[in-house]
Amino acid sequence: MTLAFQWHTALKTINREAWQRLAQPYGFPFLDWDWLNLLETSGCVSSKTGWMPLHLSVWRKDHLIAAAPLYGKFHSRGEFVFDQQIAEVSEQLGMSYYPKLLGMSPFTPVSGYRFLVHPDEDEFILCQHMLREIDTFCRQKNLSSCHFLRTDPNWSQHMHTLGMSPWLHHALIWENRGYDNFEDYLDVFNSKRRKNIRRERRKLDGQTSRFVIVSGSEAPEAWFNYMYDFYAATCNKFSNWSHYLNRRFFQGLSGNLARYIVFVAAVEDDNSADPVALSMLIRQGEQLYGRYWGSMDHFDHLHSEICYYQPIQWAIANNIRFFDAGSGNAEHKSRRGFLAQPVYSLHRFYEPAMSRIWQANVNHINQIEQKHIEIINASSRAI
Repeated sequence: MTLAFQWHTALKTINREAWQRLAQPYGFPFLDWDWLNLLETSGCVSSKTGWMPLHLSVWRKDHLIAAAPLYGKFHSRGEFVFDQQIAEVSEQLGMSYYPKLLGMSPFTPVSGYRFLVHPDEDEFILCQHMLREIDTFCRQKNLSSCHFLRTDPNWSQHMHTLGMSPWLHHALIWENRGYDNFEDYLDVFNSKRRKNIRRERRKLDGQTSRFVIVSGSEAPEAWFNYMYDFYAATCNKFSNWSHYLNRRFFQGLSGNLARYIVFVAAVEDDNSADPVALSMLIRQGEQLYGRYWGSMDHFDHLHSEICYYQPIQWAIANNIRFFDAGSGNAEHKSRRGFLAQPVYSLHRFYEPAMSRIWQANVNHINQIEQKHIEIINASSRAI
């Protein structure tokens, strides 16, 4: 097999159509060329922000047959897999943890990362060659380690077989179990929880006039600017620790990526089309992903309505099977029917000492997380 490997410091140097032929069969919008390229062209992803693009492409003659979105990282922010303690151990041993090589869709804590392989190719064999190239590159460039975060479950099995070490996390997923309407969804809860949810929704009466759900392709262009303002306001409430995206990124979503976007808008006045709050979701096939939300003013229980109940109601009406509402708030989500699902990240350390420490501890770490998953789901099922 005669293969050529190329490393790219910008996604724009890889032909969009060739990349899309690899990415689109997987149906994971966060590896779409347009999404990843917008992160770069907007300035959110760059060496200045600590995310240096280092994408790998694989060619047979002049045909792109595989690719991997990868980044040189100089910190661990925006990953939502918290490895700062690993970095501290490395530093205590006198070894630099940064830079490291990272595979993920930046700032996106949802499961589905993988190498992109042409469907006519042998995926396992190509992944083996790509991993060897990554190992060589990391050692030549003095990168401490490589990490693939929140990976596609089927692809994870391949990579585990190839020697990558799995680290267990969880995602909180709501599943549509054939509900006909929102009341069907409520029927799975006990009486107390049904009453609590209905009470939360009633408390919004009089605070907002109505809720509107609009696809990105049909939304007013101004809503993309509003979405940035609301997102920035939410980040500001939490000391800007997750303020990774800028206005240019949200404005750019109104182009080719609008086809993936669903807005949930709260409108305060029947005579006004301007939202007082927005949440932004990504829809691909039977999957819905909650991404960003915010409002300028406080409304009781608005977060639950605009980020959970309205999307669930819309998901039921539009035959969405799974809804990943994003990271965090496990207790809050489990009480609304979201179950913790196992998610793996994959890791390899090139310093022998760090590799030994990791291998000696990762099974115990995973056992603790498995117990955490069981506790979350026990709480959710106590409905």
